[in-house]
Amino acid sequence: MISAMNRDSHAGLTQHGIPGGTGCHSHSDPCWYALQTRSRHEKLVDKLLRQEKEVESFLPQRTVRRRWADRWKDVQLPLFPGYLFVRAPRDLLHSIRHTRGVVRILGRNHLEPTAVHYEEVENIRRVVACDLPLNPYPYLRVGDRVHIRRGALRGIEGILIRREKKHFVVVSVHLIGRSVAVEIEADNVEKR
Repeated sequence: MISAMNRDSHAGLTQHGIPGGTGCHSHSDPCWYALQTRSRHEKLVDKLLRQEKEVESFLPQRTVRRRWADRWKDVQLPLFPGYLFVRAPRDLLHSIRHTRGVVRILGRNHLEPTAVHYEEVENIRRVVACDLPLNPYPYLRVGDRVHIRRGALRGIEGILIRREKKHFVVVSVHLIGRSVAVEIEADNVEKR
C-alpha cells in the first residue's frame, strides 16, 4: 500500500517501475518531445542538441545496404525521415526550437509542444537496439481508408478495422447500404 505522501511519486510508474504517460509532471521535469527537422538534417540536429544544448536526443536509425559504383556498403538512415526525439525540460524548448535544422517541435498546435509518451520512445529504443532488420511502416488507424497492395485481393479499397486481434478490410456497396469484411494481413494494405 502506498501512503498518501508517496502516492504522487509513484503515480507515473507502471507495474514494472517504468514511467507511464509522458513521464513529466512539471516544467522542470525532462520530457520526450518529437522534433521535425529540415530534409536530411536529422543527424546534424542530433549532434547539435547533444553538443551545444547538452540535452539527450534520440535519432532512431536503421541499416540499409546500398550499392555504390564499385561495392556494396551498409549505411545508417533515419528510421523516421525528418524526425527525431529530444528529452528536455519544458523551459529549454524555446532554445531547442531555434537549433539549426529544426523546423518545429510537434504538438497539438504550433504554440503548444506536446510531450511524447515515455513508453513509445522506449519501445522504439528497444526495437532499434535489438539489431533485427527494421523497415518503416505506414501509420494506419482503425477507420482509415486503405488499398490492398498485394495478394488475391490486390487493388481493392475499403476501411481498415480490427476485431479480436485480426485486421479486416470492409468493402461496401453504398447504394444498397451493405458491406462485407474480409480478413487480411496488416502489411498487405497501405493508406489511401
